[in-house]
Amino acid sequence: MALRKSKNNITKKEVLRTAKESGNLQNFYRHHYAAYKVAKDNGWYDDVKKLIGQRHSMTKEECHEIALKYHTPKEWERADARAYGYAKNHGWIPELTSHMNRIVDYTDESVAEIALNYETRTEFARGTPGAWNYARSHGILDKVCAHMVIRGSKRERIIYVFEFDDHHAYVGLTFNIKNRLNCHLTNKKSAVYRYIQKTGCNYLFKTISGWLSEKEAQKEEQRMIEKYEADGWTMINSMHGGGLGACRKKYTIEYCKLVAGGYHYKKHFMEEHPVIYQTVHQNGWQKEVFAHMAKWTKCKERYPDEKIREIIADCKIREDIKRLHNSLYQFLLKNKLLDKYMPNPNTPSHPIHPQGYWTLDKAIEVAPTCSSRTEMQKKYYQAYILLKDNGLLDKYLPSIKGKRPKK
Repeated sequence: MALRKSKNNITKKEVLRTAKESGNLQNFYRHHYAAYKVAKDNGWYDDVKKLIGQRHSMTKEECHEIALKYHTPKEWERADARAYGYAKNHGWIPELTSHMNRIVDYTDESVAEIALNYETRTEFARGTPGAWNYARSHGILDKVCAHMVIRGSKRERIIYVFEFDDHHAYVGLTFNIKNRLNCHLTNKKSAVYRYIQKTGCNYLFKTISGWLSEKEAQKEEQRMIEKYEADGWTMINSMHGGGLGACRKKYTIEYCKLVAGGYHYKKHFMEEHPVIYQTVHQNGWQKEVFAHMAKWTKCKERYPDEKIREIIADCKIREDIKRLHNSLYQFLLKNKLLDKYMPNPNTPSHPIHPQGYWTLDKAIEVAPTCSSRTEMQKKYYQAYILLKDNGLLDKYLPSIKGKRPKK
């Protein structure tokens, strides 16, 4: 929305309407600074924040509660950068970190206690690096991490089982126990999920092997299915054992080309197939896969012709567009569209002649049609320069103080 001529004429209603169209405070500040300034000067900024929302502010007590979880300021900053940054900006850090030890003297007991707050070794190392390094250097890492979940890799698997009260079972393998359990309990396509929804039976979930290589895990899964069947359990597995479980596909460049062939822009391809898009970049196949695609220009989608004319409807000069809608102004300037939507009154309306068009005879011919040198500069600049370089200005186009030669 374009605002009025001056800040004094901008009403609160117009400011709020402009703020609502901006979507957030950042866009409101960047693209409608005049309205932003008026809101600040007139005390309307709180109403603007209520209308378009703001980031949740934190109290000193909330920050203190968070700070109590950590042993050092660095640990707090790494684990919760937002709360730490908020406290730092308000000058609360010295007070909120007074309970912390700047240099921690770890002991075996304190490190073991800290480790109990984490589920995996990765979280432990990232959350409290000092305690992690102490455990490693003193040889107690395995001991303090004994309760933690060990995550496998794409080359290792562990066998697990769901045992239901009605003597049904499901055996599977995975490289991430926590994620796989969550998937079975929430994914409607899972055989376990469907069986729980159908019967409402209680279950016992447990692992029944250590970490195995891919081939060993395939054989062990099949062996455990056969063992459960031999013991009288009814298996609910929808597939035969021996697969490697859910894992990311290995895409070839031919397959990526085939999928990408149905898209004209990389943007749409990335939205529909993020995994394949990432695979293309990781393997450096961009030139081969994206060769047929056109370059996506976000601004052209953002500023169609109708929207441009609507935005600049109340703008009388180019300066209004630049001041009130700077992003649109930069788009028009970059794409050489300013003359189309807002012609410059100082731009001459005559056509620009190609190089070599003007000769001395033509310049002499048009000179009498101009009432002054300024007029000739605007209308026929190249002809004016031609007369000037040949020292003929005073003869064919004398200054105002002089007299025009008779025809």
